[in-house]
Amino acid sequence: MKITIVMDDYSGMMREVVAHHGFSALVELENTKILVDTGANGEDLLKNFEVLGIDISEINTVFLTHRHYDHTGGLKKFLEERDKIGKKTFVVAHPDLFVPLFSSKPFLRESGFPFTREELESLGAVFLLVEEPFEMTSGVFSTGFVEREERYERIGDYFRIADGKLVKDNLPDDMSLVVKSEKGLVIVAGCSHAGIVNIVKHASRVFISRWDSEHRETRIQSLQRECFCHYRGISPCGS
Repeated sequence: MKITIVMDDYSGMMREVVAHHGFSALVELENTKILVDTGANGEDLLKNFEVLGIDISEINTVFLTHRHYDHTGGLKKFLEERDKIGKKTFVVAHPDLFVPLFSSKPFLRESGFPFTREELESLGAVFLLVEEPFEMTSGVFSTGFVEREERYERIGDYFRIADGKLVKDNLPDDMSLVVKSEKGLVIVAGCSHAGIVNIVKHASRVFISRWDSEHRETRIQSLQRECFCHYRGISPCGS
């Protein structure tokens, strides 16, 4: 498995790569390539594809971790390029993807998914909107909705409209990608609005039981003691 950061707030030492607020990563497995989020700007996303030598024709699935614009804004341009070569694209996301979202800081503004379903389907998008854990391909899953167990995990100040009023939105659409590897679970998160501890605990309960039921309780106890994390890769996110 190989994970390439395609879009981030910083470009590091690679001066040819464009940086902007947002996130996108390419997960390459033996039999598939999955783009996790698309950044905020499609032109910059495609520019980084070119610099990094990524072939867009080989990516047939996009996984959206949540509906914030800086993780989804590049999707339309990505689909346009795929459509030019006659390729359809599976888009895996939560059913709340198209629900308007607002942020209150630094001022009240729209911050959700910036496209309509119809305009993206016209470009070859095939939406798979699933709230439950979902296997995209062999050994690769969406967490589905993550329970908010640890109350110290801060979600942020986000809102949706209900009955003509702004009401709190706890971002139930926040999901992560989970890959089964020989060394354990690999979790690729976006902003972790559900809380990274909640995400790791959820993934251990849902997915370890599928492969290793005999030692499940031992592994979950280990997770609770030490978070069961052998390696952490941290990327900026200020959504």
